[in-house]
Amino acid sequence: MNLTARKQIQILKTLLEADAEKNFQLTASQLGATTRELEKFERTAKAGKCLHIYPQGRKTFYRLSNNTRTLAEKYLAELTAVSNVSLAERLRVLESLGMKLPAGVVHSRVVAALLQENSKAKLSSETLTFLEQNGLQVQHNSLLRIRSQAPLKLHFTCGRVEEIAPEESLNKELFLSDLALSQITNISSGLNIELRLITIENHAAYCHFSLESDELAVFQPGFDDRQIKILLEKLTFSCRSHFGDLDQQGIEIALRHIPLHSTPVEFLLPEQELLVELLSHFALPITDEREGEWMRKNWRPEVFPDNLQRYLAPLITNKKWLEQEVMTLLPRQKLIFFRLP
Repeated sequence: MNLTARKQIQILKTLLEADAEKNFQLTASQLGATTRELEKFERTAKAGKCLHIYPQGRKTFYRLSNNTRTLAEKYLAELTAVSNVSLAERLRVLESLGMKLPAGVVHSRVVAALLQENSKAKLSSETLTFLEQNGLQVQHNSLLRIRSQAPLKLHFTCGRVEEIAPEESLNKELFLSDLALSQITNISSGLNIELRLITIENHAAYCHFSLESDELAVFQPGFDDRQIKILLEKLTFSCRSHFGDLDQQGIEIALRHIPLHSTPVEFLLPEQELLVELLSHFALPITDEREGEWMRKNWRPEVFPDNLQRYLAPLITNKKWLEQEVMTLLPRQKLIFFRLP
């Protein structure tokens, strides 16, 4: 879990203040990230339990253990010291070390590491203003990964059009950086046919998913839809589909795509009878307990359209879910394009 220093400071202050008042009456769900963060500290220090729990009637009182309180106070002091370093002071440090930010475009994580608490920190308004005043553009510069069976035409801002055939040796894959994507106005099929865009949630599924000649697969990890939003503005396509885990979060990721473009979103799903058969062989249990990667949100079918609720009923009723990887190698004729109403 990557929390910014400011968020960690806020969490630790809340914990210590509540503990000092001896009125720490929070439920486990309200503690949430707070206890997980503290447990991480405890594991690092091998200091034992994070909290002492005192059930009292219907309420549960949480008190910090002595080890956790000491560790939290120490970590809070360290974080506060780092967080309080001003932008001007950090710039002076860079100058003294002979470092200069690159001209033109600079990666956001380099800026965050040098001018803020750490490389994963969100850039503050002060930092963004400084960059703008100095003519610097922030790029995440992550790679957009695209797979296609057919050649693709890349239309550039200067008017140039290039036809690219994804290489067999690279799994017929094309990599586009943020900078390259910003210089492209349109991506179309080299066969002059409309493309079907398929977003795929997990990397393993993306690598092995079988594509038709009119399909273009894009690796879209989880809720990170920043590059997909850019791509949707530049891609000529007939419809778009999503392939992901059949669990609450996987469906929420797919539903999140709906407002991104006027074209309807479809799910790529196994046929209904096949779903039941897959469930009997590969379904995994949904649990609220912390079991590493297998922890999954409980189903909340009330947020799904009616036809999707009916389709997912075998999973929802049995409190199960399916990984997308077990559906990846299914013959394509056994997958259906499931359109939402």
